[in-house]
Amino acid sequence: MNQTKTITSSFILICLAITLFIVGSLLAADPLWLAGRFGVEAGKAYAEALQYKHSYKAYAKSNDTVDAPLLENKNVPVLLYHSIIPKDDGYNVTVDVFKDHVFSLKQAGYETITARQLRDFLKDGTPLPPHPVLITFDDGSKTSFYPVDPMFQALGFKGTNFIISKYSTGTEGAGSFYLSEDELRYAKSTGRWEILSHGHDAHELDTPFMGGSNHFLSQRQFLELEGRFENENDFSMRVLRDFTHSKDALAQALSADMFGYAFPFGDFGQNNSEYPENEKLILDAVARSYDIVFHQARWKHPEPFLYDNRMYMVPRIVVHTEWGGDELLQAMTNYMASGVTSIPVGETGEE
Repeated sequence: MNQTKTITSSFILICLAITLFIVGSLLAADPLWLAGRFGVEAGKAYAEALQYKHSYKAYAKSNDTVDAPLLENKNVPVLLYHSIIPKDDGYNVTVDVFKDHVFSLKQAGYETITARQLRDFLKDGTPLPPHPVLITFDDGSKTSFYPVDPMFQALGFKGTNFIISKYSTGTEGAGSFYLSEDELRYAKSTGRWEILSHGHDAHELDTPFMGGSNHFLSQRQFLELEGRFENENDFSMRVLRDFTHSKDALAQALSADMFGYAFPFGDFGQNNSEYPENEKLILDAVARSYDIVFHQARWKHPEPFLYDNRMYMVPRIVVHTEWGGDELLQAMTNYMASGVTSIPVGETGEE
């Protein structure tokens, strides 16, 4: 009897796996090998998306609608997340909290945009939806994609993932934590994900500096063979190499234009009192590689601005782990209402 039950259960699981594979392969985009490899994942995401659609309908019925404010200036809210995890670790947002966030955004009337759309809006005045929001994730962990993608599918949302090329491309790429090249291609193929750069070595806090370690980008490295610190040219060339290395590695892996970058730790030299000139050197270097860059230093540059007529600097709202949907909406409203001259949606003003 038990053997019969075991055979029946195994048969059901096999049928379910085959169904998920077939459905997922139909949902996944070309090329065929990609659809085949991620067919089951696409099927699972589709099944979870159906559940989230049902959950959102129940949420919408039981929660009052909070209308999003109209965009009247250049302060498009850009949200920053990292991993989306099952249990609170004090740093990353949990799955339940993130679900509350995106459900709140959907019910308030927000529409997700891409970094490309934001760049085109800032640069050329290309119109945006009346209630835009850009949802970004840093580092390219698997937990920034797999728990999120079914929610995005259910709600018709999109996101931008800033990838550390060192951990997701080439021979060093892949592993248990970061998305591999194939996973990035799969994410991109869904049409729900935009992939941009988050540096190559720029996260390495153990990069040697005299007297200890510090952020790769903002500090001058000690050149042991020469017995001196980097001069301005050494520093500029080192950070420029990292910007271009990450851009080229991701562009080659994904056959995509890497026009955008997010500063690791939000650090572009703005806090370096020993070398205050590093900020300009960093911004000059990154402007040679990217059209739009993102940071978290809203106290330093609280609104988007055009740097040296070449590159847009855009702040992001760091989402707190304890925020519910209401707190998130309020933070976005506060940011949208702050300090820049109002302009009609879809038009540029003087920089």
